[in-house]
Amino acid sequence: MGFRYMHKTVVALTLVFSSLALLAQEDAAVNHTDSRGLKQGLWKYYKYDTLVFENLRTDRFDTVVRKKLWKTGDYINGEKHGVWKIYTYNLRKKRPENTLVIGDLLYEVVLKNGVMNGPLKVYQKDGLKCLTMVHNDTINGLFVQFHPNGEMKYKGQIDQSQQFFEGTEFYDTGAKYRDRKFNTDIIINQSIDIDRVRRELEASE
Repeated sequence: MGFRYMHKTVVALTLVFSSLALLAQEDAAVNHTDSRGLKQGLWKYYKYDTLVFENLRTDRFDTVVRKKLWKTGDYINGEKHGVWKIYTYNLRKKRPENTLVIGDLLYEVVLKNGVMNGPLKVYQKDGLKCLTMVHNDTINGLFVQFHPNGEMKYKGQIDQSQQFFEGTEFYDTGAKYRDRKFNTDIIINQSIDIDRVRRELEASE
């Protein structure tokens, strides 16, 4: 009986230490800086906030610090490169994430040597909200926006340097509604907010 108990204890401790070792390996694999002081590989950034609440059992105020994933992506020689993801951490009104909850994916963007170059995706509660193309930090190319049910809402070729662009609007059934002209600034400010993407990427880390 005693031997079986000791055996189970040893097995349990082995599993615990194995799990801790795996976590340590995972931590060592992220947020790495090379001998030159340049960031390399996968990095993860977090936001922290403090929640103070009254504990009715102790009649005291307790404080909890919450850790929330903010953004993650790869570095090559100190420059952001490849796909970077930005998550919601502070919900506010009149923002693309007003249907999301903290921790949901908000933006996904491709960078090359620290500059946005490639697809930019904006997410909403039920999935992808819109997709566009960015060249040298400027929106230029395909723009597609989706209804909450996933059906296409708008489609066109957008150019940030132009005031308007031509496109098509669709019903939430997927059927075409009409061809129309879109105001570039309104689409960028209300649906994409590329300035915020830039601020989040460049924000103090």
